[in-house]
Amino acid sequence: MDANQIVVSPQIQGRISKLLVEEGTQVKQGDLIALLDPSELEAEERAAAATITSFRSQVSANEYTQKSTKGSTTSDVSNAQAKLQSARAQLAQAKPL
Repeated sequence: MDANQIVVSPQIQGRISKLLVEEGTQVKQGDLIALLDPSELEAEERAAAATITSFRSQVSANEYTQKSTKGSTTSDVSNAQAKLQSARAQLAQAKPL
């Protein structure tokens, strides 16, 4: 009788689609014990892609605004530049690693 029990926790959260071992099965580090349902991760990926598309659109709009305000007052140009920098920063943050 072996009383060694180890708590297993996933590196990422998700719904298990297939369990590859049964209770009591001996496994070693690196063994595949379950498969996750990819649908949740795929939905997150689609949402992230939509966010990136939205940020790209904002960057384009702000670039256009910046170009069209050329020759306007200094404060208008500064405001447009700040919006452009903000949109670019949001886009960079939203890009997956």
